[in-house]
Amino acid sequence: MDLASIEERLLSRPGATRALHEKWGWMVYWVGGRQFACEFEVSPDARPPYAGRHLLSLKCDPDRIRELREERPDAVLPGYYSDGRTWISVDLSSDLPEGLVLELCDLSYDLVFSRLTKRAQREILAESAAAAKGVEDMDKHEAFEALKRREIEENERAYGREARERYGDDAVDAANERLSSLSRDEWGEKGQLEQAIKEQLRAAMATGDPAGDAARELAQMHERWIRLHWGEGHYSREAHRGLAQMYLADDRFRAYYDEAAGEGATEFLVAALESYLA
Repeated sequence: MDLASIEERLLSRPGATRALHEKWGWMVYWVGGRQFACEFEVSPDARPPYAGRHLLSLKCDPDRIRELREERPDAVLPGYYSDGRTWISVDLSSDLPEGLVLELCDLSYDLVFSRLTKRAQREILAESAAAAKGVEDMDKHEAFEALKRREIEENERAYGREARERYGDDAVDAANERLSSLSRDEWGEKGQLEQAIKEQLRAAMATGDPAGDAARELAQMHERWIRLHWGEGHYSREAHRGLAQMYLADDRFRAYYDEAAGEGATEFLVAALESYLA
C-alpha cells in the first residue's frame, strides 16, 4: 500500500492539515481543529491484535465498521486509542485494496467536516478556494515565464550570432529583456500580429504594389510587431531597414515568409518596408 498516496489524499481535502504528535510520534490529521485521521506504528510490546502493526485510524460510520470488520477482521480493527464504535484502525501493511483505504479516508474527512459549524465550513471552503486559486495563478505565471524563456533561447540559437554582430550585444540583450517583460496581453498581441502580418502580406502581394495602401498597412503592422520585440526606446527606422535587408540575406527568414505567403513574399515585404521607411 502506497503511504504517499494516502497522505496526498488526506491533505487534498479543504482545510486539511497535519502535525506530528511530539510525545507519541503519531502523524495526526486535522480539519477545523478536529482530528479525522492518525497514522502510527504500534510497539511490538502492545496488546494484541495491534502489536507491531502500522495503522491508520479513521472516523467511520458504525454500519460500515461492522461490514468491514466482518469482511476483513485481519486488516480492519477497532479504533486503537479511540471509540471503537465510530473509529477503525486500518492495517497499512495488509493487502487491503488501496482504493478502499482512500475511500475510507474521504469518508472520515466528510464525517468530521459535517460536524463542524456551518460558519466553520464556509470559512474552510473559502480559504481552500483562495489557496487553490493562488496555486493555479502561480502555475499559470510560471508556465508563461517558461514560454518566454524558451522563445528567447530559441531566438538566440537561431539568430543570436548574426543579430549581435549587426546590432551589438547591448541591443540584443535589451530586446531579450523586453521580450521577457511582455505581459500576457502584449504576448497575445504579438502572436495575433504575427498571424495578421502573414495574412496582410498575402493580401498586399495580390495588389502587386509594394508602395500601395495594402503594403503600407503591412509595413505599419510589421513596425508594431518590431516595437513589441525591441521596445519603444530601442526602435529606429534605420534599424528596421537593416532588419529588412537581413531578411533577404538569411535563407531562414526567406523561407519563413515565402512559406507563409508564397514565393516572392520576402522580396515584396522588404520592398514594402523600404517604401514605408524611406
